[in-house]
Amino acid sequence: METFLGILEETPWWVYLLFIYLVFMGIKALSPRFVPIKKLIILPAVFTVWGALGLQWGLGTLLFWLIALAAGCGLGWISVRRWKIRFDRRRDALHLPGSPSTLILALLFFSVKYFFGYYSATQPEIPDGMRLAQAAVSGLLAGMFIGRLFFFWKKHEED
Repeated sequence: METFLGILEETPWWVYLLFIYLVFMGIKALSPRFVPIKKLIILPAVFTVWGALGLQWGLGTLLFWLIALAAGCGLGWISVRRWKIRFDRRRDALHLPGSPSTLILALLFFSVKYFFGYYSATQPEIPDGMRLAQAAVSGLLAGMFIGRLFFFWKKHEED
């Protein structure tokens, strides 16, 4: 328990703010709501940039990240394709159903980044397998948000 408390004490303050923001956004997504299409770009952009930060880039890392990003886009698209979405031109916003998926994905992404950040801070040498795993998981989760955005954008263009 002391080790766990020590980890929390050493965590930078901005990580807690980010966690609170992600929980807040995830809780809002539990209820049906109108969301401007421009606002839907924010989370995929944040998760893509955040996912890329902290990676030790090399050819293998880039390939794993890109492959996982593409797979995540497909999974993200599939995960929302049955949602009943409509575009309200007056509000210039999509009506999205309530779902726990945004909260789950955001907390999963946060947990993965927190784990790899802790691991990187405490291990002098990071094995190649761990770097590739980090790239794959970050790419996959960021891709899921991008895939969802692509689907929402398609719905926006159809209506």
